[in-house]
Amino acid sequence: MAAKQSYTYIHKDIDGERGTIRRSWAVMDKELINHTMFEFHTVYEMYKQAIPKYVNNPYLGTRGLNEDGTAGPYEFNTFGEVDAQVQSVKCSLGYLGLPPRAHVAIYGKNKPEWLLVDFACHHRSNVPVPLYDTLGPEAAAYVIDHAEAEAIFCDIDVLGNAVNGALNTGGRVKFVVAFPLQPFERTPENVAQYNATLDAQKNNEFPVMSWEEFAANTVPTEDVPPAPEDLFTICYTSGTTGTPKGAMISHGNIIADMMAMLQNFPSLPTDRTISFLPLAHMYERAIQVTNLMVGASTGFYRGDTLLLLEDCQACGPTVFVGVPRLYNKIYDKIMAQVEEGGFLKQTLFNWVFERKRSYLESGSLTSYFDFVFAKVRDALGGKVRVLFTGSAPISSTVMDFLRCCLSAPVLEGYGQTEGTCCSTTSPPELQFGGGHVGGPINCNEICLMSVPDMNYTVNDVINGKHVERGEICFRGPNVFQGYWKNAEKTAETIDENGWLHSGDIGLWQPNGFLKIIDRKKNIFKLSQGEYVAPEKIENIYVQSKWVAQSYVYGNSMERFLVGIVVPDEEVLAVHCAANNIAGNFSDWCKNSSIRTMILKDMEEKAVANKLQGFERVKAIHLHDDLFAPENGILTPTFKLKRPNAKKVFGAVIEGLYAEIAQSKGQKLRSKL
Repeated sequence: MAAKQSYTYIHKDIDGERGTIRRSWAVMDKELINHTMFEFHTVYEMYKQAIPKYVNNPYLGTRGLNEDGTAGPYEFNTFGEVDAQVQSVKCSLGYLGLPPRAHVAIYGKNKPEWLLVDFACHHRSNVPVPLYDTLGPEAAAYVIDHAEAEAIFCDIDVLGNAVNGALNTGGRVKFVVAFPLQPFERTPENVAQYNATLDAQKNNEFPVMSWEEFAANTVPTEDVPPAPEDLFTICYTSGTTGTPKGAMISHGNIIADMMAMLQNFPSLPTDRTISFLPLAHMYERAIQVTNLMVGASTGFYRGDTLLLLEDCQACGPTVFVGVPRLYNKIYDKIMAQVEEGGFLKQTLFNWVFERKRSYLESGSLTSYFDFVFAKVRDALGGKVRVLFTGSAPISSTVMDFLRCCLSAPVLEGYGQTEGTCCSTTSPPELQFGGGHVGGPINCNEICLMSVPDMNYTVNDVINGKHVERGEICFRGPNVFQGYWKNAEKTAETIDENGWLHSGDIGLWQPNGFLKIIDRKKNIFKLSQGEYVAPEKIENIYVQSKWVAQSYVYGNSMERFLVGIVVPDEEVLAVHCAANNIAGNFSDWCKNSSIRTMILKDMEEKAVANKLQGFERVKAIHLHDDLFAPENGILTPTFKLKRPNAKKVFGAVIEGLYAEIAQSKGQKLRSKL
């Protein structure tokens, strides 16, 4: 199906350094979607309308524990039952002396109690401040203090971090509450460990209590409803390059963004999602606001991504919200199984897949061949009707694979915390290919602004045709209120005309869709003056079936790049078995022939994507451990922490540069 030429509306002509201002056609001559257009103007008001409307609908669910110690089926509380718990939490907040509008830190994995605290806070205009469960003691203490939190709710395994952080606030924190163990965690050993950990932290200058102790306070407390301009949350960025910044999101911001999203693809009361992306990030938080808004249900995963597919099969989500890292893993796993099945199975699968893919081109998501992909559908529970992807680029190959195998639309969104969540989305009617993030949603307009230093301007001419390129900027009711206690960074991010500068470089395609092509931040310069945007290059190299993750580095004293590559273990295992290569994953990563093979395939991907010579890595090191938040190389939202990666791989990088210099009979120009 061809893309609609009229998907976006050119609002103004190019004017100097700023390009055309574009909107969705739905709001071409209208006011941008904002909270004033609806019956509810805050999440609190939305909650008060949703509860009686969906009182008997299943809402929040977790897995129980079977007698044999395995996880049981999902059990759901209704909207009415959840509300009773929310009211209890609200009363306990008041009883323990937390004043309205005080800030409340929530530090833990996704679970029903996380949302109970969130919704209870909105009843009293308290401001939730999420902390990623992977934050260490120093980062947690910084956020707790900087955000001026007066109460903390946390998982039992980070209780020590929370208490230490509270002790450094000069008496501001009034109490700390440990979330309860989830039903699937309640073994005698876990319960004993929970109680021991709690008891060890109780002798402090403020109360430290269990969830049960906290919820036992039932003194009635009046609601203190927030206004639309009041803060819905302070969401701290994950800190890829420095100190986290607290983005202030108002109730008006979240209502505008979510209502605009629902106009693109309506959710239903019968829908169900599985919550596994961190609630400390606005992506998952926005999904939960949407579920509340429409009466849909949420099943929580068990906190272990290795068990996610098993949880999906038990939960049966109809709407699956994921990230490219997960979708790439599913794709690689299935394709590895196909290759392992031999020539006949591989040939049959590829033939059926290409036939199904031709149906996508004609505009159909279903075909006679859907039965072939039944096992793939069952891996996500067998009920998925739509998939969403965001937070990073995803290849059109993987998107088409998901569409073919799941017979469901895949929508790619783009945005950032400072824009509440989503600012663009691909259109539901276009379900073939990709390589773009669609057009503006109905609550914001978008323009590009020239970045001459990177040779991107809104007046570029490529192959004789005018092409607008530049930094992507947003403006509208979903744009945040600024950074908490950081006016300087706020002024750098939002200009005098209200444009939020994203730091991403985009171009407008002829069909009106936005394509992200580069990154303004995290660029570095090589010895001959060439500017390099490593994220763009890494997103190309990950298209190789051999590459699970990559980190590209360039020394400013050298003319070329080197890279750290984590191979895809499952794909590599198939290759090694077929070629009688012995050993384990670590052994394969040390194998020079495998390294040469992977580098060659990466070079082919670089050529296919028209990378310049200076943008291609000249040497790679194969690393046998995935980058992860736990080892400090990724943020909790799976973005690369470049300073940390440089520190971890510093010696390896020096070795790669020395290796290349030696092969060319040159001296190493510099050290890191």
